[in-house]
Amino acid sequence: MRFATFAPLVLVGLVSFFFVQSKQGDGGTLAARQQQAQALTPTAVANVVKAAPDPVTRAQGVQARCTPLGQGDLLNPWRCSISYASGRDIQYRVTIAASGSYIGDHELVHYRGQRYHDTGVISGCCVPVP
Repeated sequence: MRFATFAPLVLVGLVSFFFVQSKQGDGGTLAARQQQAQALTPTAVANVVKAAPDPVTRAQGVQARCTPLGQGDLLNPWRCSISYASGRDIQYRVTIAASGSYIGDHELVHYRGQRYHDTGVISGCCVPVP
């Protein structure tokens, strides 16, 4: 009688184990995904932030350079300078969220030899975070 009750429970447990194992892999899949996670680098941040539009022409940047100013996993805040085809070179103070989304405030605008302070904001997604 005990065997009749115990056997189906063992069978369900084994089937569940193999089902879950087949969906997760043997651990090698997880290890491979972790190894593929890119480190947060100035180039990775610049590649994403460069898409922020020029506040006047709405065109994407042609070049971006970013430097981390902080410490920790996300190195927040970052200073990013985006050059636009219009001749504007705009510096932003960028903060990256754990999700990879970012938000940045204009710090300084260089345009035709003049320096301007502006209050514009950029935001977007997604910086590859480790």
